[in-house]
Amino acid sequence: REREALDILANRVRRAEDLWEYSEVARWAFVECVEAAFAVGDLQAVRQQLAAAVQGFPPTAFPLIQAHTLRFRARLDAHEGQHAEVARTFLAAIAMFEQRQMPFWVAVTRLELGEWMTQRGRREEAEGLLGQARTAFVHLGAAPWIERLDAVAQDTVATSVDQRALPA
Repeated sequence: REREALDILANRVRRAEDLWEYSEVARWAFVECVEAAFAVGDLQAVRQQLAAAVQGFPPTAFPLIQAHTLRFRARLDAHEGQHAEVARTFLAAIAMFEQRQMPFWVAVTRLELGEWMTQRGRREEAEGLLGQARTAFVHLGAAPWIERLDAVAQDTVATSVDQRALPA
């Protein structure tokens, strides 16, 4: 179903001239399209959508798309092993979402940054971000996101136990 969603939404986002009139539709279509592309592992589609967003939606006119573009750029860089700017880019996205008082997207981005840090062996740094994300998700009643956080916590505990079991 993610592939079908990607195809439908990518077509809609390509018609950017129609979306200028419907910035809410544009934002939703862009975010869902890139999420679908990540879900099916189509990094080329992610790149195409990011390029289209940069070209078609000026940051001053569409600051929320810019924030999501930063978030998605960080995820793409992480997927492609280009880790140098991942944390900085995620943090820039967090700052933009905070500035717009969007607690859900702040929490999502903190979770994504925390997941990346955990995967990179930076569990202690990730704990604060994951704790803040959990607080926001609990406040918002975002059960699926709390479950995702729980999965990260379980992976962290399992990794710690596995590392202690390894011979020195």
